[in-house]
Amino acid sequence: MTSRTSGIEEAFNELSDLDRNALLIKLLQNHKKKNPLNFIENTVCNYLKVHLHLINADTRVQNVVLARHLIMYFARKYTSFSLSEIGKKLGGKDHATVIYACNRIEKMILNEPEIQSLVNSITEELNLATFSKN
Repeated sequence: MTSRTSGIEEAFNELSDLDRNALLIKLLQNHKKKNPLNFIENTVCNYLKVHLHLINADTRVQNVVLARHLIMYFARKYTSFSLSEIGKKLGGKDHATVIYACNRIEKMILNEPEIQSLVNSITEELNLATFSKN
């Protein structure tokens, strides 16, 4: 650990719990605003226990496909990236794949209560109210 890191750590530890929590919230909100797609990817992957590197892989394993489709759905809904940009960032998929994924998730939300619950839980986890569109 460098002296700079230990100094930051010491300063952080000297903050009150309230100040520490406020700082962490501010850092998290800043990360969401600067990297909304990365934040969505990390949140969905952590929630579904899917390794992040599999999202861009050419795999059709069901839970990986679901995670990838959810990321596309949330990215379309909560970022200003174009469909093509979303697809490119998620393994070089084209815009039609993103449309298909989003439509599939929307149908699943309507027809499958467990998916509706999953989407609601991830939405809460993302706390999307703090997102600002790119």
